[in-house]
Amino acid sequence: RSVRVKGAIGVVELEREPDRDELVRRFIEAGVWIRPFGTIVYVTPSFTIAPDELACLTRAIYGVLSGE
Repeated sequence: RSVRVKGAIGVVELEREPDRDELVRRFIEAGVWIRPFGTIVYVTPSFTIAPDELACLTRAIYGVLSGE
């Protein structure tokens, strides 16, 4: 539905609420710990996150949500 960034917070808003447990399982399989909240998938990484770690988070979100 939409993607937003404000400061260090990144949000992907989904059209409908997903199966939360399935989504969490897929994120873990992708190597990240991200917990969706309703229709929102968000990350709040530290300001000192390394570029490769941030890339890992964003790749996982894209991959899981796009079904890759």
